[in-house]
Amino acid sequence: MRRRRFRIWHISEHPHFFGGIEQNVHALASALRMRGHVHTLVHCAEKTADVDYCAPFRLVHALSDFTQLEGLAAETLPQVIVVHRPFGVGMLEKLCGMAPVIRMVHDHDLVCPRHHKYFPLTKKICREPAGLACVLHGCIIGRDRSGHLVLNDVAERLKDIDAHKCAARIVANSSYIKNELLANGLPAEKIDVLAPLPGDIEFERREYPQGSGEILYVGQLVRGKGVDLLLEALRRVKSQWRLKIVGDGNMRGELEKLVDKYSFNSRVDFLGSVPHDDLEELYGNAALVAVPSRWAEPFGMVGIEAMAAARPVAGFAIGGINDWLLHGINGLAAPAGNLSVLASHIDWLLSDAKLARQLGESGREIFDKKYRFLNYLCAFEKILKTTVPDEGETL
Repeated sequence: MRRRRFRIWHISEHPHFFGGIEQNVHALASALRMRGHVHTLVHCAEKTADVDYCAPFRLVHALSDFTQLEGLAAETLPQVIVVHRPFGVGMLEKLCGMAPVIRMVHDHDLVCPRHHKYFPLTKKICREPAGLACVLHGCIIGRDRSGHLVLNDVAERLKDIDAHKCAARIVANSSYIKNELLANGLPAEKIDVLAPLPGDIEFERREYPQGSGEILYVGQLVRGKGVDLLLEALRRVKSQWRLKIVGDGNMRGELEKLVDKYSFNSRVDFLGSVPHDDLEELYGNAALVAVPSRWAEPFGMVGIEAMAAARPVAGFAIGGINDWLLHGINGLAAPAGNLSVLASHIDWLLSDAKLARQLGESGREIFDKKYRFLNYLCAFEKILKTTVPDEGETL
């Protein structure tokens, strides 16, 4: 059977390993290149490119002005444009006039002027479409990267959402994000759901550490991640435990004060940012992985890593976490924000090694069947083929 190969543009703001989106872009381009596809990376000119990151791309273009797009298109003749994160008002409309566009939606940014999708005053999860609710709940007030107050432009969000109707396909990273897109009027027939894997996760299967009592948290130390909720829940846990916190963020100082306040100093270790190669041992030593997010996670990659390591998850059933945290199958899911239930679940897993081991092994089976990178790659290539008309040999 003839394998179709395409000339692909990737639109991504950062041309270096910045976060999960960039890891996904690099892994996807690297794998598709091995299958014969040709890639161009178009990134924001204000961002500095990393040589290793840019290796999978035949051409890397720093875009400073949208008028450069037409000349670049004439040079590289893109057959499909994969937009991971547009940078600049009106960019998507411009791209849709040049080639079929596949828009990868990794987060809440498209539909939320605050990006977080919870109300700043009540702290409740927002389930409203962009528009009047943004004004009524104070979401028009935000802060820039320097911490200064700014006005969020709701009209700009609405215009951007409407522009996305021109995309050939929209790929949401979870069912939760798909439902957000539907609530904002984007057409269901154009939306696929595909978890954005950052490449192959290869964790050696280690013996379950019975009796270790070790709990692992991996993620940013920011309010939305709910590490403070985890610490509060641990006050109610009767089993012996020790918490290792991997990651950093603007809430670290506050969390360290909470640890001191709760007299947890001898039981909580702040490890800071840890090289990815060192995570395997940390997951292997853990009795369970905690995911205490208070915000509606768009997906939550830590759950996939926990499954790869055959470790059960205790977390809140919120946002995209519901796509992979299956209560009683690969972990225990508490109602969002319910500290008593989260504490009882942690107690249960720490006191029942047989159950914890079974849930971890079940998670590993789900990982092997559903979250291997090859599965992701084949699914994405299928989206490419259905997006680009077959006109015979393409390269």
